[in-house]
Amino acid sequence: MRAIFVAGTNTGVGKTYVAAALVRSFCEMGLRVHVMKPIESGLPLKKGEVPQDTAVLVSANRRFTPTDRANIYYYPMPVSPWTACRIDDSLPEPDFTKIKQELSKLGAEADIVVVEGVGGIASPITSSSDNLTLAKFLDIPVVLVALNRLGVLSETKLAVYYIRSQGHPLLGVILNDGPGTYDSSDVSVATNPEEVSQWAGVPLLFHFKTNHDTRQVRELAEKLLHLIL
Repeated sequence: MRAIFVAGTNTGVGKTYVAAALVRSFCEMGLRVHVMKPIESGLPLKKGEVPQDTAVLVSANRRFTPTDRANIYYYPMPVSPWTACRIDDSLPEPDFTKIKQELSKLGAEADIVVVEGVGGIASPITSSSDNLTLAKFLDIPVVLVALNRLGVLSETKLAVYYIRSQGHPLLGVILNDGPGTYDSSDVSVATNPEEVSQWAGVPLLFHFKTNHDTRQVRELAEKLLHLIL
């Protein structure tokens, strides 16, 4: 089974934006692509509504993945799953075995599965686990998304150190400009692309600019496929 785990240095760095772009590129390459946002939290949903990030991913893969298979656990408050379960003890803790079983089924039906984490790489999922714990349990390599802003060098270095300290495969970093978050008055956004790889000691796989070329995203998708063969 070929799969990647899209994680973030923090919450709100554009994981869904990047994951959806990769999914679209894989689909354009003629691949069968399944998506998973197995755990998601956010605002309460109205009847029939689909969790926001899950909806974006499912739309990107042309609804090949049913939403109830893409998302297994939804927590109706904008906090970590662990915190949500502490606030409301009627909410079930995520069962990693159940998620892995669904991933295995999806993997058998697809050429690649794109899995997106919840929050940042170290955001708590249960009292003793986070997104890296989940990626390790699922046994799939991480692609780390970082937001191009002041502070990204420190955020990325810390995340990379954490992933490597656990001996888990890290394919590289994707630096993301947006959309809607790029601040041209931030002097660091011009220097971060060159410095983040050197400072964090990890390959910069791609720089998602606000006007990125879809052909370049396809090249990134092809590179990722080669890395996980």
